[in-house]
This record gives sequence, C-alpha cells and structure tokens, in this order.
Amino acid sequence: MSVSDTTSAGMEEDRQDNEGADQASSREPDARKIVNSYITKQNVVHFIKLQELREKGWQNPEADTVFAKQRNVADKPSEATAAHFFRLMKDIAADMTRSCGAFDLSRVEGPSTVLDTCFAPGGFAQYLLDEGHVSSIKAFTLPPDIGGHKIFAKDPKLHVEEIDVTMLAGEMGLTAADVPPSHPDAANFVYKNMIDECEKFDLVICDGMVLRTHTRHLYRESSEGCRLSSVQFYMALQHIKAGGTMVVLLHKPEAFYNVKLMHRFSQFSQVTLFKPKRAHAHRSSFYMVAKNIQPDHDAVTEILTNCKETWRVATFGTEEEFRAFVWHRPEDAQALMEVFGERFIGLAKKVWRIQCHALAKKSWTV
Repeated sequence: MSVSDTTSAGMEEDRQDNEGADQASSREPDARKIVNSYITKQNVVHFIKLQELREKGWQNPEADTVFAKQRNVADKPSEATAAHFFRLMKDIAADMTRSCGAFDLSRVEGPSTVLDTCFAPGGFAQYLLDEGHVSSIKAFTLPPDIGGHKIFAKDPKLHVEEIDVTMLAGEMGLTAADVPPSHPDAANFVYKNMIDECEKFDLVICDGMVLRTHTRHLYRESSEGCRLSSVQFYMALQHIKAGGTMVVLLHKPEAFYNVKLMHRFSQFSQVTLFKPKRAHAHRSSFYMVAKNIQPDHDAVTEILTNCKETWRVATFGTEEEFRAFVWHRPEDAQALMEVFGERFIGLAKKVWRIQCHALAKKSWTV
C-alpha cells in the first residue's frame, strides 16, 4: 500500500484513469457504457448521484488545485505524514476486520501465514502482528531507490524482499532464453522463483498500485497497472491455501474489469466489498475481500492463465497488441450484466453510497 493510495482524491482517479483496472476499462468505452446504463436503469440512486458529483468536480478548477497539492504530499511525504498514513492503514485493517473479518486469523488451525505482495509502509502487516495471530509474513515491496516507500513495520516474523514484483519473469513462467536481448528491461528481469512452489498462505494482500515516483522505462507507462495486477493475482492464487482469504485493492466497482473480476471470484469464493470511511471515503477506491477461496476450481485456472498472458503482452507486446488484448466486446458486457448485474449491484451499492456522501461535502462538487 503506497502513501499515495491514501491521499489522492477520487475525482483525480476518475480523471486520470491510471489504476490497473481503469487502464483496461478506459480502452473499452462501449463495455463501460453498457455497465453504467444497466446500473442507471436499475435506478441505483447513489450511483446516479455520484456520476453527477464527478461531473461537477471535473468542471471545477478548484479540484485541480486540491489534486495538485495532494499529489505533492503523496509523492514527497514528510516523515510525520508517512507515519500518519502507516497508522491510518492499521486502523483501516481493524475496520475491515470488524466489518467482514478480512484480517481475522484467530480461527486458523496451526501456524498462520500471510503474503503481502506490495507491502510498504506495512500498516496492514503491523495490524496482523499486533493482533498476535500470525506466525509469519512474507512481503514484497518496491525498493526506495527506485521510488518505493519507507517501511515502518518491524518484527522478527516479518520477511521483506525489496523488489519490483512486475519484473518477476520467473514467477510468470519465463526463463532468460524467452526474453529478447534488445528488450529495455532485459537485464532487470528476475528468473528465480521468489516463493517456494509448496509454500501456501492463509491470507494474501494485493493492494499495490502504480506509483508516480517509480522510475521505469517508457514502454511500461500505458500498461504498468495491468502488469502489476497480473503478477499480484498470479502469486496470490498460486499460493493461497484452500479456505484462505484475499484482500484486493480496486478502483471504481463499475469498471468492467472489476465487474468481471467479482463475477469470476464469486465462482470460487465468498466475495464482499469494503470501503473505508476514513481517508478513502471520497475516493473511488475500495477493497474486494474474497474468503473461503477454493484454489482448485476451474475458474482459478482460467485466471492464472489470463494473468500470465496479460503480463506477457503488456511486457513484450506492442501498444496495439496490448490494446487489442484488453479490449472487451460490448456483447460480452451485456451478457455479463444479464447474469451477474443484480448480484453486482448488491455488492457495490454501499461503496457508491459512501463515496457519494463524502463527495457531496466537498466544496468543488457544490
């Protein structure tokens, strides 16, 4: 979890479309229109109002000033600010656990293990350590020297690897022979497996996002969100225990990528959505909590295959190949809403309600 994840405003996310989910959905406007139309026809009041508030924010210059200040704080936090958001993430973990049991490991039989795919500053991990039910936490985090955030969580049970997880070619099934020597990142890929094949976890946290402070080659700019989410999901579903839990950071429930993701996860787990009412309230971010995951389900195999192919195309393909790969036909969106639309609205309406109420209080949406 990055500091920027708790400071950028929801309107800014909607305007930039720079999250992993939105990188895909922004390339499928027809699919997004179909989803939005379906929700509107169901007269979901808070979603309709939220769309109006977003439009007001886009038209108000005051929002630009607010966003610029927040980006500066996110990209260059003081020690006190970074520590504040570390504590905030601990509080959000507590709220999420009270709401849906997301971080509750008290009922795990035997040693309980956790994988955190994008760790710093470590607020979620620290909450788990403080609760005392976790035996060990394996974590990955972007090195500070290439734009990663400072780690605040400290404990002998915590094992942190500073690495850019989007470069874990070995985890995604590649060897050095598969990578063209002319590739811009040819020397930066990591081919060893960072997690033992037999290593399984009771809880996996997938809350990474693309950082503006991360120095990377230009070819990655348009697809970095997809590269990151693909690796996170692949590691998570490869190493989750049967009956385990995943906590996933997403943005805008109505993005077609997210609707499709919720539908898939609903086939092999119990899915709930949680939106913090603290720093996140006016933002489009929320968490998908998937409990009682059955990793041997056929749908999991399909996701794993798709993750590897998405990462490969986003890493080695052309811009045109990537766009074609993530594109979804309008008829696919229509078919999905027919079978999953009612369930989806039931999951998402609380997220929209919280954001709607919070945005309505902002001066730039009045």
